[in-house]
Amino acid sequence: MISDAVEHLAETWETKVINISIGDSDSPYSGGKSTPLAAALDSLARRFDLVIVVSTGNLTFADLQPHAETASRYPMY
Repeated sequence: MISDAVEHLAETWETKVINISIGDSDSPYSGGKSTPLAAALDSLARRFDLVIVVSTGNLTFADLQPHAETASRYPMY
């Protein structure tokens, strides 16, 4: 389904940059092997000369560091 949507955007709208932000906070990616979806997106990117941005780090709200703590250590964070 995602592959179909990417193909539609590339063919119909001549889209060159696509952002895909999907994730499940109950099942964050923890490394490992590439997925069939990643392989399909790689093929589509080459076929249509696309830049496909896929977000990383599906964190829960509780996992996020408070902004004040991050900002206080800038730029060394």
